[in-house]
Amino acid sequence: MKWASICLSSSRWEGLPLTLLEAISQQIAIVATDVTGNRDLVEKNGWMFESNNAEDGAQAIIDCLADSQIYESKVRAAYDNLVQKYDERVMCKVTSELYYNLLK
Repeated sequence: MKWASICLSSSRWEGLPLTLLEAISQQIAIVATDVTGNRDLVEKNGWMFESNNAEDGAQAIIDCLADSQIYESKVRAAYDNLVQKYDERVMCKVTSELYYNLLK
């Protein structure tokens, strides 16, 4: 991933896409299918396309590379979202609170 500009995910289904988390941590732009796990992670901070539409996927790649300011803005927003929601300390805290509340 070190030299990549885009991480492309063409999954038809995702839980929590670890590959996308890794790409975002390396500040690589995400182009992904609009499926549950991808959508939850990428939100508006990447480029998404319908999973059964290769032409839309190709256009999303073109759009991603077309404007460097939008590219940088989305990459930064995705990274900030990653730090706020998916940092291991945050996830451990949220998970332990969930278990604690369930056990009450």
